[in-house]
Amino acid sequence: MPYRLKEPRFPLGEIYASAGVAARLKEEDLHRILHRHHCGDWGDLGDGDKRANEEALRSDERILSRYEAGAIDDGEYPPKPVATGS
Repeated sequence: MPYRLKEPRFPLGEIYASAGVAARLKEEDLHRILHRHHCGDWGDLGDGDKRANEEALRSDERILSRYEAGAIDDGEYPPKPVATGS
């Protein structure tokens, strides 16, 4: 998606981040990437995964996102990898 949404697009369910990500990032960075995910910024996913996320919004399926830790602070788009899922 070439645009950034600011409002949440879906209710959050269970949230997962790898232990390495959780240990490496500050709490505010985790909140920032969760907000991006919640608002439909899927980060550095391929087009197929982004389309699957859009379909998942309609079918209540799993939604994935991936962000690079260095891109979290500046809101860079497209961001680079750090994985989350809901």
